[in-house]
This record gives sequence, C-alpha cells and structure tokens, in this order.
Amino acid sequence: MQNQMKRKKELFIECLRIFACILVVLYHSRYQVYSYLIGGGNCGHFDNYCLNACFVVGRFAVPLFFIISGYFSFPVKGGLFTFLKKRLMRIICPLIVWLVVYTLCFSCPNSMVYDFVHAIQAPQLWYLYALIGVTLLIPLTSEFVCNATKNELRFYILIWCLTLIFNGNFFDGFLTIETNHNGMLFTNPITALINFYGYFGYILVGVYLKRFEVGKYLPLVLMCIGCGLAIFLLALVNIPIDKIIAYCSISNLFISSSIFILAKRLFEKVQINDAAYKYVCKLGGLTFGIYLTHWLFFKCLYLISGTESWNCLFTSFIVFVISAITTYMISLTPVKKYIIG
Repeated sequence: MQNQMKRKKELFIECLRIFACILVVLYHSRYQVYSYLIGGGNCGHFDNYCLNACFVVGRFAVPLFFIISGYFSFPVKGGLFTFLKKRLMRIICPLIVWLVVYTLCFSCPNSMVYDFVHAIQAPQLWYLYALIGVTLLIPLTSEFVCNATKNELRFYILIWCLTLIFNGNFFDGFLTIETNHNGMLFTNPITALINFYGYFGYILVGVYLKRFEVGKYLPLVLMCIGCGLAIFLLALVNIPIDKIIAYCSISNLFISSSIFILAKRLFEKVQINDAAYKYVCKLGGLTFGIYLTHWLFFKCLYLISGTESWNCLFTSFIVFVISAITTYMISLTPVKKYIIG
C-alpha cells in the first residue's frame, strides 16, 4: 500500500509536468498567428478565440513548473557544491547548447557572432535563467525551509503575496513614480522587492503543499478568487490581461496553486495500470527537452509556406508530438544530459 501511494504521488507530478508543457506549447503557438496577422493575414473568429485562450491558459505553466520544483527540491542532500553541480549542469549545459542551435539555425553567416550574443536574451529560454537563480537560492534556504513551522512558511508566503499585489496590477497608475536619478528611471519602486523575491515564492508554495495539508475547499476558493479577480480587473478596471495574469501576479498564484492541489487530490484516487504509468512517467521525463526544442519546430513550421495560417491548436499538437519524438531520440544518446538535461 505504501509503494502504491508513493507511485500515485509521482504520477500526479508527471501528469502536471505534461500538462504544464502542453500549456507552454499552446502559449507559444500564438506567435504563429501573430506572424500571420502582421503579414496581412485574416484570422477567423474561431482562430481568434483559440489565440486568446492559448495566451491565457499558457500563463499558468511557468508557476506550475516552479511549484513542482519546490515540491522536490528540499531537503538539499550531498552538500552545497554537490547539489549545485548536479542541478546547475542540467540547466546550464542545455542552455548553452540550445543558444548555439538557435543561432546556427536562424542566423546569417556574416552576423553569427552578433546573433549569438543577441540569442543569450532568447525569450523562449528565459525560464532557464530564472531557474538558475532559484536553484542558487535553494541550498541557502534549505535548513530554514525544512524546519520551518506551518505558520512561519505561511508568513513568508503571505509577504510574497503582498508584493504580488503591487506588481503593476492594482495600483499601477497610483504608484508609478517617474523620476530620473543618476541616469535611471524609476517606475513603481516596489517592483525592486518583487524582482528579488520573484519566482522563489512559488518554490515556497511547493514546499508548503508537500509538507502540510490544506483545507478541503481551499483549491475551489483560490480558483474562484483568482478567476473573479481577473474578470473584475479586466472588465471593470480595464487592466490589460497580460498584467492581470502575469507570472508573478496574485491571480496567477491563486489559479496555479489550485490546479496543483486539485491534481494532487485527483490522482490520489485514480487507478492506473503499470503500462500506462510507465508511459506517463516517460513522457513526463521528456518535458524539459520538449520545452527546449519546441520553439525550433515552431520556427521551422513558419518557414513552410501556408503553415503560419494554421489554427494554433493544430499547430501546437504537431509541434508537441515532433518535439516529444525528437527529445526521446536524444534521450537514447550518451550525451543526453548535455542536450536535454
């Protein structure tokens, strides 16, 4: 019974990884449609609905990935440098490899050096930079996090929630301060605290949800508040949707946390045979590689005449499948850890 319970907990994490990875692909598919519109294309109503839906649901992927990281990152074992060597090598090596790949695939020979420097800011790989920063903080906070009481973790999560309120959503115009000091322009200086605390708050949420039980109706309450707040800010306050459900926003925190809790509870009751469990875990293990490769295939599809007008759902499905197959093939090679982590 104990092994079965352990297996089910791993299953819910793998399913969440797959779900979050699908959301990332859906989110990036909207660039395909944008490129088509900029080129003078005309999307139908259904495509527009799909575009908006992909933009919204895709925003919950990154918080889910960070919560999952927090769920498994503590306690730190093997010492500081052993931990960092193991974790950072799985991030930095693939980051360098894919920066080179994207530069070689989409650069002109006479501007390759410039393009590589520019590629370091590659928007599709920004998550890896954030993950490096979070990973560096994990061993520093491990002792406190592992020994903190329920109320102590709640306190730090609450402080983080308060910073999210000021993240350009509620009081953007009220708090904006446009002053030039020593050549720097400051707008809403509270964001300096957010930039430091940032995504590590999701790590604390993951630890909390692993160590402590939450109320029966908490996920429903969080989902209702998160969605209700987003609708209110969008419809009545006229705040742009990208700010309302930004990665570090209170609405996104509530909704992504509720998804995590609901998934955990659901898969505690789901029965699955060994064969299905094996395939789910295998696909879950490919998600990091799918994240690294999928942008390449979006670019390749865009270069094929006519595919930029495909519906974003269909394009996402094609890209996800191709990326999964490619990642699986790479995973069979001896250099897989340097390419897909």
